[in-house]
Amino acid sequence: MGAATPLNSHGATLEHEHWTLRDVEVAHAERPDSFFIASLAERSALAPGRRVQLHFLLVPEPAEGPGAERMWVEILERRAEDVGVRYRGRLTSRPLHIRDLAPDAIVEFEPRHIGRILVRRGDPGWFEEMELEVLVSKRALASGARMRWAYREKPVNDRDSGWCMMEGSEADEEINNAANVRPVNAAWLNDRFPDLAEIWGNAAGCAFEWTAESGWRRVEGWSPG
Repeated sequence: MGAATPLNSHGATLEHEHWTLRDVEVAHAERPDSFFIASLAERSALAPGRRVQLHFLLVPEPAEGPGAERMWVEILERRAEDVGVRYRGRLTSRPLHIRDLAPDAIVEFEPRHIGRILVRRGDPGWFEEMELEVLVSKRALASGARMRWAYREKPVNDRDSGWCMMEGSEADEEINNAANVRPVNAAWLNDRFPDLAEIWGNAAGCAFEWTAESGWRRVEGWSPG
């Protein structure tokens, strides 16, 4: 006999035959330097109409190909119960790999399942580059490190923000080696380094330097090499 399917307090299933939801709090605890989530307070206080990203894990995990789909869900209902906050939402993404899910499916979930919160244009945390990629040196992403130098050039494609960021001590040969640089989602990067809010939105052709004393400071007279 198989394991019982987890139920919430209203009897609705939190997982199904071909999928389950990732506990992002566990993922964050395992990889705190690379897997970032909003605070529990923020994830627990979302009103109907907000959109959140959930990680749908394929069951069983496939031997090849994607093991999960990250999809957006619009919150329809928030319930504060004795055991904690519960949400009911409507799937707004189109699954590519999960067979028993379709757009508009109703999904029950909890704050521990919320991987991202969609920030809408006009919200205080919105910035124009948030869904674009930033080129960041691996040195700057190492545990305990941070970006201390950032510049923006003209984007090379519709996914590129034009931003390049580094720790500041990298040699030219290191930066020019593609193996030492990785594209990173700007919103993900902003979650890790909130002070980047000081420089987002500046036009191509700018450069900034970060110090502990003054934060981000524009470098006057800089031009792309």
